[in-house]
Amino acid sequence: MNESNYKAGIEGLRTSKDFEEKTLVMLHSKSNERYHRKEVHPMRKRTNIWGAVLASVAVAAFILLVPALSDHASIALHQSSDGVSVQYVNDAPIVQTSGSLVPLTEEEIFKKPNMSVFKGTVEKIQNIEMELGKGDAYYQAIATIKVDEVYQGNEKIGEPVQVLLPTPIDSNVWVEDTDVVSAMRVGMTGIFMPVKYEGTEKREENGETLVFKDISDYGLLDGERFAFLQTDTGLIFSKDTYTSLSHAQTLEDVKKFVSEVKAIK
Repeated sequence: MNESNYKAGIEGLRTSKDFEEKTLVMLHSKSNERYHRKEVHPMRKRTNIWGAVLASVAVAAFILLVPALSDHASIALHQSSDGVSVQYVNDAPIVQTSGSLVPLTEEEIFKKPNMSVFKGTVEKIQNIEMELGKGDAYYQAIATIKVDEVYQGNEKIGEPVQVLLPTPIDSNVWVEDTDVVSAMRVGMTGIFMPVKYEGTEKREENGETLVFKDISDYGLLDGERFAFLQTDTGLIFSKDTYTSLSHAQTLEDVKKFVSEVKAIK
């Protein structure tokens, strides 16, 4: 076998370009080393060659398995109590939960303390499972959103922020009053209005306490009234809440509305 054969084998593996280049350099180095050695037993040479190939395959397999292992990776909690656990999950079991939203006017929504308002692009969505002691598990999601424009708050354009969503995304879980957020997908652009956690926001159950800032810097207060999403089928938002925006078609319409409401404040 020669170096070109190794290259063909490596190209068949689903690894990164960086891994391929480093492996080829290593094999080329081994080839030169064999050239300059005058007395090496033929069987030993063959063993060294196959050892390098097997090592390459092992590294490639590890790289491919890492994403699968991280699907259920736990999130380190620093302020929550010991009986709380949070981990990433792909899917959630079939669950339905219901509740009722406290009525708010458009002006009251924008008066929420510590609320940021920005336009951004959804870069990643990760579902999570939360357990507080010996009780039922709760399922939500964390969205990573790159900030494109800032209308209220201290966020920096171009930087990502993590926002805790009140429901998992694209799963078997149905949560009442989350129709807007449930439509969120990676690649979507929207105007988001999350609160920035200070460390006092928490959930208490079964004698345990989950501090939300342990798992995300921001959170949406509900899944209806704090996001406007531009989708392939049009603009999605709570038209029952934002009656002034009943004829809005684009995020530019929402941006103009936000400016007017802030002026009233």
